[in-house]
Amino acid sequence: MQAVGYTSNATAPPTAKTLPSPPPCKKTKDRNSPKDVTPIAPAVTHDINARFRRRERNEVVALDASVLILNGPNLNMLGIREPSIYGAQTLEDIQTACEERAESLGLTIDFRQSNIEGELVAWIQQARVEHDGVIINAGAYTHTSIAILDALTLSELPVIEVHLSNIFRREAFRHHSYVSLAAKGVICGFGSNGYLMALDAMAQIIDQI
Repeated sequence: MQAVGYTSNATAPPTAKTLPSPPPCKKTKDRNSPKDVTPIAPAVTHDINARFRRRERNEVVALDASVLILNGPNLNMLGIREPSIYGAQTLEDIQTACEERAESLGLTIDFRQSNIEGELVAWIQQARVEHDGVIINAGAYTHTSIAILDALTLSELPVIEVHLSNIFRREAFRHHSYVSLAAKGVICGFGSNGYLMALDAMAQIIDQI
């Protein structure tokens, strides 16, 4: 029997277009290989780590900052006024020692004294825009001046309170301090060394801001 052939009228399906080959994948580096690890900003990382290490060891860090050191009434009479309580050093002696310590810390200081409450208040107000911290021995105003407390509070600066004598071993009226309500800390009873201790502490406080 002869096979009968036939011709189809259907058209062949269109040939699919050939898509371009994707670009070759980039070789992924082996993260475990030390050759593939590139340190980022090594100098900055080193400085930051060194700073943290200094803080852990409580080392004093050199800074570029300004500190106002204020002294209240009767402190201009140091060296004469009750040396058995306040020591034999004059206020000028303390200022010189503070300047030397501040220089070693990279700080500049503005060392002032006044017997007038309003003048002390005005200086604290100026400190808000001129300085980075306040160290204050307010003298007798420590125990009486709400105005100085308010000025210290509005300054929004770190404050350290200093007293030459240990006020808590003296008369009861000296045990209360308005300044303490605005201060980060109080140093008392170490004589003129208290100012230097305050500068060391202030340097660390400013460094951590």
